[in-house]
Amino acid sequence: MKQTLEKMAAVLLGSSMMCSAMLLPATAAEDPADTVTMTAVITLSGTTATAEGENVTIDGSTIQITASGDYEISGKLDDGQIVVNVADLTADTGTVKLHLNGVNITGTKDAPLLIENAENTTVDLVKDSENFLYDGKTKSVSGVETTEFEVDGNTFHVDGLTAGAEAVDAGSYPVVITGEPVVTDAEGNDVSAQFIVNQK
Repeated sequence: MKQTLEKMAAVLLGSSMMCSAMLLPATAAEDPADTVTMTAVITLSGTTATAEGENVTIDGSTIQITASGDYEISGKLDDGQIVVNVADLTADTGTVKLHLNGVNITGTKDAPLLIENAENTTVDLVKDSENFLYDGKTKSVSGVETTEFEVDGNTFHVDGLTAGAEAVDAGSYPVVITGEPVVTDAEGNDVSAQFIVNQK
């Protein structure tokens, strides 16, 4: 009787390969937005943004913060940039605190976040928010988690398969598996005929 192997779940990859398009995915342990009075609240929207508060200038998809303080930022910005550029470091030696609350910024021409001029800058990630800053370039992953498995105490090895994924936007993407699997036992004998390899 032939035994069935799951090409992804049981033998090779598990179920967790992710295209590494994101540069800053994280979840913070604290929620600064609940305890801090914001100098300005910035909402990103496609190719522009809006701001309620002080010390923020917006020019198309470029958002410039010009003084120390607390700034909450949320939303999605396409091919844009947030620039921290304190006008007078002699008069303003405070910290620019950026509170990211669900931010997704793509910067294909420039870095998504640029600290141009500031005495100190911190980036806080608001609790339970997902934040992504990335350069809009294609990212890829490849390889397998394991090529060995055991059946009734006997060790087997799988060759002949490759796996990979690629994408531009941050996120999780399906893995593409190619090739013809060859299963060998501990002595190197080809025992592929004893198994059925399913792709899932």
